Amino acid sequence: MTQKNYDASLLLRYPQGPWPNSFQELLLKAALWQGQESLLVWREWRNTVNFDSIDTGSYRLLSQLYYNLRSHPIEDPILLKLKGIYCKIWYKNQLLLHQLEKVIRAFEGAGISTLLLKGVALISRYYQNIGCRSMNDLDLLVSSEQVEIAVEVLENLQWYKKPGESYSRSKHLLSIRHAQTFINESGLELDLHWHIFHECIPELDTAFWQASESLQIRGGTVKILNPSDQLFHVCIHGARWNSLPPLRWAVDAWIILQQSPDLDWQRLVNFAEQFHLNQPLYDTLGYLKFVLNAPIPVEVLEKLAKISNSLNEKILYEHQLQPFPRIKATSVMLDYYLSLQYRYEEYSLKCQYEQSGYSEGFLEFLKHQWKLDHVWQLPGILLQKGWRMLHKSISLVFKSEA
Repeated sequence: MTQKNYDASLLLRYPQGPWPNSFQELLLKAALWQGQESLLVWREWRNTVNFDSIDTGSYRLLSQLYYNLRSHPIEDPILLKLKGIYCKIWYKNQLLLHQLEKVIRAFEGAGISTLLLKGVALISRYYQNIGCRSMNDLDLLVSSEQVEIAVEVLENLQWYKKPGESYSRSKHLLSIRHAQTFINESGLELDLHWHIFHECIPELDTAFWQASESLQIRGGTVKILNPSDQLFHVCIHGARWNSLPPLRWAVDAWIILQQSPDLDWQRLVNFAEQFHLNQPLYDTLGYLKFVLNAPIPVEVLEKLAKISNSLNEKILYEHQLQPFPRIKATSVMLDYYLSLQYRYEEYSLKCQYEQSGYSEGFLEFLKHQWKLDHVWQLPGILLQKGWRMLHKSISLVFKSEA
């Protein structure tokens, strides 16, 4: 396994995937590397990028950049702007953590076990300062058995379902959706998770709960993922296309690696193979290894590369990485249908959901997957999605030929 082989493989398979561009890579290195290496890439990024027009994904890394550069003898007026961004993120995170304290106490009073996910877990355990990592919301995980009481507790605290999203407490919903967004009167958001991953894998949830660690935070006791599982979660979650450039996963993973030298790499490989997640784990770990020079054993990548995948698994991963299928427009709907059917079959198998019939079960799956209130809304949504995908896929074809 070499950097050249990895880079070629990634670019050929996903030329428009969720990976950082050359300017974003410079920013990542300046925010993470130390000493002269950091200063060199900082100067290159500063000389090639217009600070006032950077993308939102890059903007979210500027507080970490400031924290990393603050001890270097740099004379640049831009550092004052970076410090202001850092202070703004620090302040918003304090507001979120204050709300977290209230929720944790209320959950503890109701006998609800809570596991912190994403930003709030990373800030509490790995980052050196809460101003280094921006957070848009709070992410909390509860068991599927405690979702209903958790929702009631949140509503009593004046957290309400985000407008525009339907919600049902049915067992079917819990088996095919991983979370629900809530918002309070201050406009702060909270994602209540009952599955750790979008793929909704109960066995993986159980394994992560069992190996989780306790953490004292804001006067309460919560659970967080152990370092190996935290890295796995960050990598899998990062390997998805997002309209907002998903750069934070690389910083999060780097920070975990720096703080946790004794990771259980075989555990990551085993989970990736057992739950068919080797493709996203291989791509993200490979990026960290060969682009950012992260301390990842090459043997781990070699093991992941040897794991085979079915056609449906490859199709689903393609959909996760790109906004629209990069294939001929005439094949768009078939490709999308195969992706949905694969997800449905995976949910049915792993969640052991008993259904009265294939068609009825699949329609219920689509209803909850697209956050609808009624099955009769499906035809209209299917037409809308079909037209949008066809139109944008044709646009991609014309752009590629221009």
